Amino acid sequence: MQRNISSRCPFTTFLKGYDMKRMMRIRPVLYVIVCSMLLSRGAAHGAGYHVQRGFFSSGGGRFTATEYKLSAALGYFAATISSKSTNYRIVAGASLPYGVSYTLTASTGPGGSMSPIGAVTVVSGGERTFVIIPAEGYHIADVRVDGVSQGALENYVFQVVTAARSIEAFFAPNTVTLNVNFAGTGTGSVLSTPSGIACNTTCSAQFETGTQVILHQKPEAYSLFSGWSDACAGNSDCTVVMDGNKTVTAAFDKDTAHSVWVDGANQAYYPSILRAYFSATTGNIVKAWGTDFTEDVNLNQNKALIFKGGYDSGYALESGMTILKGTLTITNGSLTVDNLQIR
Repeated sequence: MQRNISSRCPFTTFLKGYDMKRMMRIRPVLYVIVCSMLLSRGAAHGAGYHVQRGFFSSGGGRFTATEYKLSAALGYFAATISSKSTNYRIVAGASLPYGVSYTLTASTGPGGSMSPIGAVTVVSGGERTFVIIPAEGYHIADVRVDGVSQGALENYVFQVVTAARSIEAFFAPNTVTLNVNFAGTGTGSVLSTPSGIACNTTCSAQFETGTQVILHQKPEAYSLFSGWSDACAGNSDCTVVMDGNKTVTAAFDKDTAHSVWVDGANQAYYPSILRAYFSATTGNIVKAWGTDFTEDVNLNQNKALIFKGGYDSGYALESGMTILKGTLTITNGSLTVDNLQIR
């Protein structure tokens, strides 16, 4: 409940720094004027009420008044003024219940704190400031007053409290970036635990500060994983602690060493068709991956061979095509060919 009041109040003394009753100290640079008659608890503004806001006027002058102190029997109403004159009059003001207080309830989610916290009592018409403090590695996500979002505020002031209120602060972990680059002549992919990274070309993901991220490498067909660089090293899974922005490079190279297989008495892998030809004997089957081979092949030995191309990396399926980027010349012996293109 609030009432408007209007009353005259004669003044005979201006004090610099203290009020007439010497009950409180005001900044020495200000002139203070006190009206004890108006603010006594009585019929002027209703029993059980006190003046909370108002202004002084004298002629054309008008000066805002602010409550500085209340006691159980007597309230004091002070105002800063810029000229010395007597018989100022309070012409308007507001009165609120005297001796009533309200509870401001402050709470937070994980990741920070608030000062003050919990149930805070404020007298009627008073104000209170709340400071929101994120913990290390967190930031303020939102502040809600009476359930309504106010944004990511660092502090909030309840002014002229006339009812119970609430304030809640929410925090979120800071995030940092993990970048993954790729290098080498081959192809492959990188996956992360926890999830976020899953790519076979340059990519990035955000992780909460302090998260331990494990990167797994997976070479694609006809490729080998050559190793990590930058924030990781070696060939096994890469573990990165995200205490800041990090970059990891995964290198994949073509697995040329296993690209041709001679199936026969002298079984072995070879990096080229020509080298496999020289090692094979009559009746052997020369098998090649379904990839490109850049070489010139000159068959000049007296042996009969079978060539089968288009195999997968495990030599289990013959479903593709082997591409020879070069020449194939047969000057001696014979060659039976399957799934080979010459360009």
